[in-house]
Amino acid sequence: MKEKFKRVIRNVGVGLKKASAVMKLVFGYGILAALVVTVCMLLGFLTAFAIGGNTAALISEFLYKTVAPILIYATSIIVLFGLLAMYFGGEVALSASKNSTKEKDASLDKDCNAQRKD
Repeated sequence: MKEKFKRVIRNVGVGLKKASAVMKLVFGYGILAALVVTVCMLLGFLTAFAIGGNTAALISEFLYKTVAPILIYATSIIVLFGLLAMYFGGEVALSASKNSTKEKDASLDKDCNAQRKD
């Protein structure tokens, strides 16, 4: 019974790694698409600034009221894919490592004590 349970858990772990890889791929292409749309928006605003007048106001209003909210929602969903990919992959990039923090604190204490003795 224990061996079967271990095998199931191991298979789930492999499945999570594959899901993590797919989510990282979606995250990467999604962020790339968001950056391309952002550059297009920038070019649109610069073009509107160069044109001036009522046409510029219409272009800017379209970009601000239509494209920007879609971009914000899409980027939020894409970031969720990135966070889920990190979670499923077992990465701990968003947390501080206790060991490295203790080592840094110890080295700082040694440096401070050495300076005090001088």
